[in-house]
Amino acid sequence: MCMTWKTSIYREVMYSAWLLMFTLLYVLSPLNSKVGFAQESQTELTFLSGGLLQDTENDIYQRILDELSDDFHMKQEVSLGSYQALEMVWGRPNSVAIVQRNIFDMFRQDVPLSADTLEIYGSRPICLFAVLRKNMVNSLTSNKDNEISVKAFSLGPRDGDTAISLQRVIPTAPIISSARADYRGGTRAISALRDGNVDVHFFMDFPTLEQKSMRRIIDDDSLDLAPNILTFLKGANGTSLLGFLPTEVELRADGFWEPKRSIRTICTSVGLVVNNTLPYQKLDKIVRPISEGYLEEGVIISVGKVRRYIDDLSDWMTDIWSRLVQAWEVFWGGPIKTPESSKV
Repeated sequence: MCMTWKTSIYREVMYSAWLLMFTLLYVLSPLNSKVGFAQESQTELTFLSGGLLQDTENDIYQRILDELSDDFHMKQEVSLGSYQALEMVWGRPNSVAIVQRNIFDMFRQDVPLSADTLEIYGSRPICLFAVLRKNMVNSLTSNKDNEISVKAFSLGPRDGDTAISLQRVIPTAPIISSARADYRGGTRAISALRDGNVDVHFFMDFPTLEQKSMRRIIDDDSLDLAPNILTFLKGANGTSLLGFLPTEVELRADGFWEPKRSIRTICTSVGLVVNNTLPYQKLDKIVRPISEGYLEEGVIISVGKVRRYIDDLSDWMTDIWSRLVQAWEVFWGGPIKTPESSKV
């Protein structure tokens, strides 16, 4: 009876030990663990974004990020601009970035070895623009020789795409070569321009009036876009403009009531840069969103457009109501009485 009791305990202990061992093996096994399976099936991929992401650029970034998330474990990092992003993609194959083509060409000149490993896919136009105080624009357009005096200009952050794009152009362009460079960007640059601390602010942007940066300028009574950027670059060395193409762009918004604007400037493009040392199966998955047109203008639908339509409609209705109130006061003498205001 005693042996039977001991045998029963021994069997229970052994059974529990075997059960625990199999449970641990099952949990830790990469074949049966969901975590292990995800690690095997999805490679980590870092998507580098620029320091300033807004409007169309942010839409492009987000759409490609969403597409790549189906095949990769996505990690997001911020780079100061295209040049730093190229350094990171070259040194870390499991990284991709949206960069400017002219800076891509510049980087390959500076780092010849990168030409064998870095490739760029897609092409979405992006151009150089300049914003001036309105009185300077009027003076420039009325001047036959299109001459202008510049004492100071702003370029945005030193490592940003505008400053990097123009760093080799400025010394060879007489009109701006001796002027003081300011490296404030965004609203600070616009404030400095409005206050007279700088004469012109240069910035790279997509050629559309739907951009918030463009809308701020167009809606500002004291500022305007320069109609001819080439005026500031007159005499610049052609080799310093590597990757740029002089052209005339037509800026338009979706609203039929808004006038189009023609601007002479220099343009390049943005594309997705990859490191081709990755296995071709992974490269195919990375490049697929670009081949499907995710950089094309017609594909990018900015939520900002919808917001602007709502804002325009609201402003229009407010203006109509204000005019009705004024007409009532003129013809009937006294303010309009609403149900609330008529209560005692």
